[in-house]
Amino acid sequence: MGDHWLGIYIWALAGFLVGAVPFAVILGRAASGKDIRQVDDGNPGAANAWKTAGSRIGIAAVAIEILKGAIPTLLAVETGGLGGWEICVVGFAPILGHAFSPFLGFRGGKAIAVTGGVWAALTPWGLGFPIACLCQALFHLLQSTHAWTVVLGFTLFGIIVMLWLRQDYLAILWAINLVLIVAKHKDELKKPLSPRRWLLRLPGFQN
Repeated sequence: MGDHWLGIYIWALAGFLVGAVPFAVILGRAASGKDIRQVDDGNPGAANAWKTAGSRIGIAAVAIEILKGAIPTLLAVETGGLGGWEICVVGFAPILGHAFSPFLGFRGGKAIAVTGGVWAALTPWGLGFPIACLCQALFHLLQSTHAWTVVLGFTLFGIIVMLWLRQDYLAILWAINLVLIVAKHKDELKKPLSPRRWLLRLPGFQN
């Protein structure tokens, strides 16, 4: 039992440290010589790497952030033999590492891409990732406030995954993940929902 829990802690620590590596900051600085934390909202994530160093660096940063969630989680499940409630600890570790990176003074990104990677690793055939993207796209189509798109999209994603897989431990992980995402977007969530113009033109939405 002791060795088993030690294994869980080791996998969780490894996932946390991988998640904590600020690849977007590193890539942005290498490509542009600028600190992406000085751009726009100061978030050390892929979006600001894109804005600072261009689309190729931005796409690379997104891909790496997805992988740093997916790879440690998948390895823990497939080679570490972890499952069930243990996944709550191991799956959340790279998300937490990205959000509160010790390499950035425990200030990190908003953990959107790394979240997608973790859920890709935890769902059959990696379907969690495209489902999450479709949920985000739906709310982006309906309204234009980015933070609300993220939160509402992830809420819908959780409902779909819970109805699909019906695993209590995944519900716990999703709930904790959602709380962190809300906390990371708390300032932006002060902005109201902003319905798209096409939606306002529909019957029932008109004044």
